[in-house]
Amino acid sequence: MNVLIPVSMPSSLNYMRLGEYLNKYIIPREEFYKETGRPLYIEDEFSEWWTAKASNGTQIGKGCEATDVITSHNEGIDAMCVVMNKQQSNEKSLIQNFKDSGNDLDSHFKNKNDTLAMKLFTDDLKIKLNTLKTNKNLTDLYILAFISTKTTVHVICFKYNLDRIDNVTSDGFTKKGKSIDIGGFIDKSIGNVKLYKSKKRIELRLKQSCLSHEYAIQLY
Repeated sequence: MNVLIPVSMPSSLNYMRLGEYLNKYIIPREEFYKETGRPLYIEDEFSEWWTAKASNGTQIGKGCEATDVITSHNEGIDAMCVVMNKQQSNEKSLIQNFKDSGNDLDSHFKNKNDTLAMKLFTDDLKIKLNTLKTNKNLTDLYILAFISTKTTVHVICFKYNLDRIDNVTSDGFTKKGKSIDIGGFIDKSIGNVKLYKSKKRIELRLKQSCLSHEYAIQLY
């Protein structure tokens, strides 16, 4: 089992209400998107607000926490908005550290210690998420992904399996040697997770196949 797995919507989250909010947001902008040929774009602040309202929850952190919303069932939901390109989406940052782990990252890349480099940041992520879950007394943690194309917006929910973070693996450096592929984080048929040297962070990208997943819901 991977760290992030797609799941059906938590019972606390009313996806029909999400669709209502989204359509009120998109419809006045339809002419702009059609004339410019640009993909539909969802602002992060709106997705967080909709998620809170659709789950009868509350917003927290304003981007400073590892989650955006605490639902009425005491779950943590991190809302993300990405645009799907031809094969994959743009990135979602999962953890970033310029100070502590970031200071050692350059030397691990230089010495080709991909496993040590990866572990620096996966350990950071585990601590961050477990601390959040404990301090906020949360039952589960989720990522709710809003995925835009030129004509549609889908949403899909991923659940964190925190006990699996210790079991992720390095799949080695990418061809240019500037990032590391992380295995065991998400099913590679629907997404990929990499650690980037220059950005000092782990990023998630979703693949086109995510849109046809059984748990993906088209809201627009």
